[in-house]
Amino acid sequence: MSFWERFEELCSEEGLKPQSKEMQEVTGVSSPAISGWKLQNAYPKCEVLCRISQHFNVSTDYLLGLSEIRRIVLPSITEQEHLVLDCFRVASAEGQFRIIQVCMNERDAAAKKTIANVG
Repeated sequence: MSFWERFEELCSEEGLKPQSKEMQEVTGVSSPAISGWKLQNAYPKCEVLCRISQHFNVSTDYLLGLSEIRRIVLPSITEQEHLVLDCFRVASAEGQFRIIQVCMNERDAAAKKTIANVG
């Protein structure tokens, strides 16, 4: 399946048309730009592809037709961990840096608490 076919199918599953106002808000692009993906057999920009992926809760590989698996679910990863990973993937470089900083600070605080409880 092509990107457009997958995108159209996912929209249909939610009762939406690809060029609907809601999809324009999700993608951040205009209706003519969305139509261009179909007419020109083109792909959206990377950041738009990530927003679509996040909205429909599918992998970008699935959207691009590189995989038949909608979303890889690792049994050892919780929904909260998936959420953090999804947020990290769509964040800017600065946003990713801040996410890493918060995670490292939390890890260090947990380690200090463990040491204090042992000692």
